[in-house]
Amino acid sequence: MSDIPPTQTARSRFPIRPWIAAGLVVVIVAGGTGTYMARRSLAKDVLTGWLRDQGVESEVRFKAFGLDGLTGTLSIGPKSDPDLTVEVAEVGYHVLGFWNGKPLGAQVTSVRLVHPVLKARWRDGHLSLGSLDPLLKAMLAKPPPPNQRLPDIHIEGGRLGLRTDYGVLALQADLQVTKGRLQRLDVLLGPAMLKNGGREVEMSGAEAHLVASRDGLALAAAADVMRLQMPMLRSHQIQLKLSAQVPYPDLTAQRFQGPADVHLALTAANIGSGAVMARNVRQDLHFQGNLSGNRRGFALSGQASASGDFDYLGMGASTGRVVKIQAQATDLVWRHKDGEHAAAALKIAASADRWAAGRNLVLTAISGQLAGAGALNASAYQLALAGAARARGGWDGMGPVVPGDGPGDAALKRGLAAFRIDAPKLAIGLSERGQTLSLPDPIRLRPDSG
Repeated sequence: MSDIPPTQTARSRFPIRPWIAAGLVVVIVAGGTGTYMARRSLAKDVLTGWLRDQGVESEVRFKAFGLDGLTGTLSIGPKSDPDLTVEVAEVGYHVLGFWNGKPLGAQVTSVRLVHPVLKARWRDGHLSLGSLDPLLKAMLAKPPPPNQRLPDIHIEGGRLGLRTDYGVLALQADLQVTKGRLQRLDVLLGPAMLKNGGREVEMSGAEAHLVASRDGLALAAAADVMRLQMPMLRSHQIQLKLSAQVPYPDLTAQRFQGPADVHLALTAANIGSGAVMARNVRQDLHFQGNLSGNRRGFALSGQASASGDFDYLGMGASTGRVVKIQAQATDLVWRHKDGEHAAAALKIAASADRWAAGRNLVLTAISGQLAGAGALNASAYQLALAGAARARGGWDGMGPVVPGDGPGDAALKRGLAAFRIDAPKLAIGLSERGQTLSLPDPIRLRPDSG
């Protein structure tokens, strides 16, 4: 996964409550009349006292403390097993007061955290940060005003241990936010084994990178999955790679809108479901168009293409070799808002070097093309395709020609042993009411023997 380039980040808020800010300002001003060590001790008491009032056990040690910032270490949670530790915490701020026409306080301008380690738990669909939960709740209850300048945030070498119902995830992250706008985010996921009931995922690792441009986000991600087991799906040695250009979200309006370009590539040693098994799988999906959405849903429009290559494809007693499928969707519209709606014009091409149906029928040099349209909503779907198909084949269900066969039987055996089959026109229909297959023109079967 080292071929994925690094990237850039997301938005955050770091409000300081008025009274704690005023307390810190008083401590700073007191530096003119007290010793530096006493000033650090007072600042520590102010900050730990505020955290204690929020129900948070903490330990703070200041290394530097002045008119424009502070540096120290931070530990939140039980001493023996803290939920958050920060090796180096640097906070830059502007002191506010009557001299600049502001209420007494401080405005945070930057936050830099070096090697923060955070423990979190995901249980029954809920995220908990342990001792940080009361603090987070208090901060979310009184977010800063929309026009307040957000601090620049840098996180270097961050680590997150996330315990879930399925297992433990160990992540590393670097983050950069400038003026409340994500500039860079890099996340690495270590090896993981996740289990729950009949579901298992074994991963050797994953990574994701985000880089912000003036009006969009560039995303690159990759994952190596050694084994995947689901009730209706099983697979081994999966590699996923994703690259995308998507609109930058407007977090104030809680919406996003703009051009999008998404490419997803998948390879797998095998993928199976029920009686279906594919080996040496290569799949590609590409979308190009426009993407928009908000908290209620999303919509996309544009064009998409997909391809799938399978060295082997088995469906019960039928097996195929070197199977290729390509699909194109134009005039694509998909809305996931107040119900599902999707529609597109479709083109599909498929081919196979060999397809064996049971023990007696073998088709080779198979190819077909279909075109039409499809649509679906929350209660119905419809697919109508028309095209043509052709192949060579052979059927040995009657056995080889043997002495004693009559002229008719011998001719029939020779004809079925090697033939060409052509369906010049066929139509396929699928809907919630059922399936249809029609042949406007008859199928032609031409024996090689004439």
